[in-house]
Amino acid sequence: MNPETKIIQYGMGRSGTTLVYNILSEVFNRKIIVKSHTYLQIKDSKNRLVLACYRDFRDTMASHWRVVQSQESKNYKKDFVNDNATRQMNVEEVEYWCNRKLEEYGRNLLNFKKHWRNNIIYLKYEDYVIDYNIVYDGIEKLTGKSIPREKRNEISEKWSIENSRKIADKYNNFNQYDVVTHMHGHHIHKGLHGSWKSFVPSDLHGYVNKKFEKILIEWGYKI
Repeated sequence: MNPETKIIQYGMGRSGTTLVYNILSEVFNRKIIVKSHTYLQIKDSKNRLVLACYRDFRDTMASHWRVVQSQESKNYKKDFVNDNATRQMNVEEVEYWCNRKLEEYGRNLLNFKKHWRNNIIYLKYEDYVIDYNIVYDGIEKLTGKSIPREKRNEISEKWSIENSRKIADKYNNFNQYDVVTHMHGHHIHKGLHGSWKSFVPSDLHGYVNKKFEKILIEWGYKI
C-alpha cells in the first residue's frame, strides 16, 4: 500500500463505526485512519481508501435518540436496557429524528455512493456484527493487506461485544469516552436488527417505515 495512503473509515452515526475503527487500528497504525461521520470531498482520491459502514436507518435513528436521551436519564437501565424498559419516543421526537437521519443520509452516505466510485468497500452492520470475517475480508480487498487467521481470532476476541462493553461501562454517560478507542459510556445497547420498534410506539411504526421506505429498499432492507 502506498505510504501516503489514508483509510477513511466512514459511517452514519450509530452504525458500528467504532467497532470497525478499532479493528482497523489493530491492522494499521491509527495515524493513517480517518474516522468520520461525514462525507469527505477529497481531490486526491487515488490515495484515499474508504471503508463505509451502514445499518438499517430506522435502527440508527432510534439508537441516536437513545444515546442523546441517556445523558439525562437518572436510571439508564430502567429507561432503556431492561426488558420492560419504559422510555419511548413521542410523536415530535420520531418526526425530528427521522428527518435528521434522512438529512444526514443525503449529505453523507448518498454522496459517497454518488461520487466515490473507486476504492470503497461497503460493510452492512447486520452482517458484520455477527461475523467479523466480513470486516477482515473487506479490509483485505480494499488495501491488499492479508490478515492471517490467528490475527483475526486475536482481534475478534479483543473487540468482542462483551469486551467492548467492558470499556464502555467504565464511563457514566455518552459524553464521557476513551480518547484512543472512541468508546463512549452507554455506547453499546443490544445491537439487534429491528430494535427501533422497542423505542417507537407501535402506532408510529407505519410512519417510520414510510419515511425511510425509499432508502431502505435501495440498500436492501425489508419494510
